[in-house]
Amino acid sequence: MDLDTLAKGALEVAKAAALSVPFSKIVGRMLGPAADEYAEHLQQRVRLYRLPNELKAWQKATKAISDAGFKPNPVPPKLLFPLLEGASLEENEDLHTMWAGLLANASNPETPDLVHPSYEGILRHLTPQDAAILRRFYDIALKEVQSIGTLPFQTILFGCALDFLPHCSIYSSQQEREEHFREVRSVSALASLGLVASLDQITSPQIRSHDRYMLTVIGYEFTKACQAPALRP
Repeated sequence: MDLDTLAKGALEVAKAAALSVPFSKIVGRMLGPAADEYAEHLQQRVRLYRLPNELKAWQKATKAISDAGFKPNPVPPKLLFPLLEGASLEENEDLHTMWAGLLANASNPETPDLVHPSYEGILRHLTPQDAAILRRFYDIALKEVQSIGTLPFQTILFGCALDFLPHCSIYSSQQEREEHFREVRSVSALASLGLVASLDQITSPQIRSHDRYMLTVIGYEFTKACQAPALRP
């Protein structure tokens, strides 16, 4: 089978899949004026491995919105299509759920500014381990926010500091060495994205046995936006 025939067959399958999508009222409201453009967008997708991921993101977002109990607003196309693109390319289940969280929160009329356009670019750069470590920071900070009832905007760093060894000369195994390297790499990546910051570099920039990192406000807000929307009171 030549490439032209394969592409034509893939397009027909993509069209059939697009026409069979059970778009709910929730999805229709989220699309708003972009509904027709989105239908064309689906029909043009010939890379079928991306389509199931995209449709699964709609399913996750729809469930999250239904569980939260709000009527979604249309998501601006400038934000909608980059989020769908990111979800369609994501194979990791946890990261894919974060894309769906951004999609659901972007339609929440009660938090219209929660999902910043830059969040799409941040999420594209995260690995599963990056996201897992970021969630550790977030869970610690969330307890602080819940205890005081608000986000401490008087500081860019909050929550308890987590210590990470910047380097080590003795490892019990090659596996331990590799795991440590991946953890350090993830923390460095999170810092480069502005999601965490080294407390010691701010307070005492000298050689240390440990690097102490804390979540930034942007790190908190980004991680919050990637979670399922909160239940309505």
